[in-house]
Amino acid sequence: WLDGRMMSKPKGKMMLRTAILDGDQVKEERVLDEDVCTCCPTSAVELSGGPIVVYRDRSPQEIRDISFVLRSDDSWSEPTTLKADNWLMPGCPVNGASVATTGNLVAVSRFTVIHKKARVILRLFKEGQMKSGKEIVLDKNVPIGRCATVCTTDSIYTVWIGLEKNQTVLWLAQVSPAGEIKRKITLTSIDGNRSSGMPRVILSSGYLWVSWTDANQVRLGRLKTDD
Repeated sequence: WLDGRMMSKPKGKMMLRTAILDGDQVKEERVLDEDVCTCCPTSAVELSGGPIVVYRDRSPQEIRDISFVLRSDDSWSEPTTLKADNWLMPGCPVNGASVATTGNLVAVSRFTVIHKKARVILRLFKEGQMKSGKEIVLDKNVPIGRCATVCTTDSIYTVWIGLEKNQTVLWLAQVSPAGEIKRKITLTSIDGNRSSGMPRVILSSGYLWVSWTDANQVRLGRLKTDD
């Protein structure tokens, strides 16, 4: 979780922490990263070797790229940059990454800015090969981002907020494990300001369920999957 207990101090930073909840006991609390982006949501999933946590990191130079940490054999790895986009951002964009998995495939979607151009990118890699993945650009038309990703055996589904003919919309992309975009469609129009929040997706009973906020109300829709 994002932990701001040190931010009451003059030079205090937002930290990424973890702990194990055992009944009413909090055990093995520790810091995973001592300086992370203040508001961007984190995402985590269980892999065969242990959990992976992805989050927006923060460097002393205000580079805010996505990093990850891995737990294996009761210890956590050092933070590692997923991809060096070198996004210089002096404030929190409130735009975290999303991680999902199927088999030994790991999928991470992220909003980023590369050479001053906004992108929504899906990165696919095999477990244990995080630095040799394939990147699929899902949206380069000035997207807003706020990605959410889930996986089936045959597809990776990512939902994000973007634009279509100057209208803010909720986009969906279905990508194969090989990185081929199988379809890309708009789901609905949506308010483009901060009140639209973070879309959420789950898979259940052959449907992709999507929730989002619009006009200060939580909306829910579903789409039949073809997997």
